[in-house]
Amino acid sequence: MRIAIVKQKITTVPQDSFAGYIETMLEEVAISMKYEVLFWVKGMKADAIPANAVIIIETDASSRFGLKWFYEVHLPSIIKKTGTELLVHLDGCLSLAIKQPQWLLASGASSQAATTARQTYIEKKAAAFFSKAAGIISPAESIKTALAATVTDHSKVIVIPPAAKEFYKMVEWEQKELLKAEYSAGNEYFLVHHEFTSQEELLQLLKAFSVFKKWQQSGMKLLIVGGPLFEESSKSKEKFTSYKYRDDVKWIDHLPEERYAQMLACSYTFIHIDPFGNDLISLAQAAASGAAVIANATPLYKEIYGEALIYNEDNDPQTLGNNMVRVYKNEQLRNLNIRSAMETARSFVYDEQLKKLQQLFFAGK
Repeated sequence: MRIAIVKQKITTVPQDSFAGYIETMLEEVAISMKYEVLFWVKGMKADAIPANAVIIIETDASSRFGLKWFYEVHLPSIIKKTGTELLVHLDGCLSLAIKQPQWLLASGASSQAATTARQTYIEKKAAAFFSKAAGIISPAESIKTALAATVTDHSKVIVIPPAAKEFYKMVEWEQKELLKAEYSAGNEYFLVHHEFTSQEELLQLLKAFSVFKKWQQSGMKLLIVGGPLFEESSKSKEKFTSYKYRDDVKWIDHLPEERYAQMLACSYTFIHIDPFGNDLISLAQAAASGAAVIANATPLYKEIYGEALIYNEDNDPQTLGNNMVRVYKNEQLRNLNIRSAMETARSFVYDEQLKKLQQLFFAGK
């Protein structure tokens, strides 16, 4: 069985978290079943590909013409030459010219950096895509329900909820103290995991942290995982150098996932920076790790987590700062939110989602 995973190049359009989550699990299942995972390269033909393989096909098409040419001309040619029998599309499009079964993701959110032309192309052809799709994968029942008006066969919409891997869990007090000693000089810390794409986005977070620090002159730190936005010579660097609480902000380069899970479990509160409302996986990881969570108020987040999170009802940094103060002042609220979020997280088991994907795409192959 040869399965193609079709997606946009990360350098062109950052993949939303649900798409990355599904891709990671598909590759994990494939490897466990002795499939070879490889990237498609120009000139690749069927006789050079193992009988059981997952082929990752990337595209940088973004204009209307480029998208049409890739999906209706180039991709069908690749599928024919590679002998692919099934496709999983992670990027909102599929090919109307391909006869093999094609699965589509419906995450309920736009890609983080989708071009206007790309979004227009998807919206214009959405009904045709959903009709053509052999199946649709969604992260939540609300999205499945919303698709009812477009998808006539509702049974082909499969819900794969966001679930954290087993090592996202609470840690013992001694381990927590050791990690805080290493990363935050023994102090409690707010944790952010985000790739900042603009100076303004970072500035909003720092303003919120200032609100907290002005209210509570403690040693509380702000740890940001994901690497700094700025280079040494940039204006952003100059502005950060003059930031009053810069000594309490620490940048941490990308970490091994299990190490990051430990940092989550040791954090006082996880601040979920998600301007596009599609990062369900970071929420699942934080909830499973026993971290209190401050997140943007979106219908999808509220559907899944209810009142287990502390919500920002707007994009004002003052609101986020007030919520940081609120969670610090009210330990009872924080503990209640942690318990409720962990209960929700326990209802979404990672291995069960792996089994669903295995049955959908690999069972009996």
